[in-house]
Amino acid sequence: MLEPWWEEGHNPSSYFWIMPVKQAKDENSGDWGCYCCTEEQISIEEDIVASYLYQQFLKPNFDKNIEYTCRKKEFGKETIEFDWYGYNLYTYDTVRKMAIQMKKYAESNALSEKAVQFYETLSDRLLLMIEREPNWDFISFEGQ
Repeated sequence: MLEPWWEEGHNPSSYFWIMPVKQAKDENSGDWGCYCCTEEQISIEEDIVASYLYQQFLKPNFDKNIEYTCRKKEFGKETIEFDWYGYNLYTYDTVRKMAIQMKKYAESNALSEKAVQFYETLSDRLLLMIEREPNWDFISFEGQ
């Protein structure tokens, strides 16, 4: 199985960019309706997101009721789903909850040392991101 890792900053390859964001009041302002705090950005390769984060944390904690100005709802009034190629917004409370879940998951499963370290360091980094930027609205997991 692919060994998990994440990196500080912006990697323009096929990565998820994780950072604090604020939504504009309409989708025509800012960066597609989102202002991003790129100083606090981390990047995770999309295969690692698929293998280590999506099923366990991102999918079950995805809030379909968040109104998005960061991306347009396609197909009329259908529910917004997790987007592998766009913004996926998680409230700070949800990210705190996922960080706790990651640590418990790392403790309670037979994982490689590298996987345990990945979950522990990533959960700490997400919490640090929130601590450093308390006035933003969400943490975005933006797929590319």
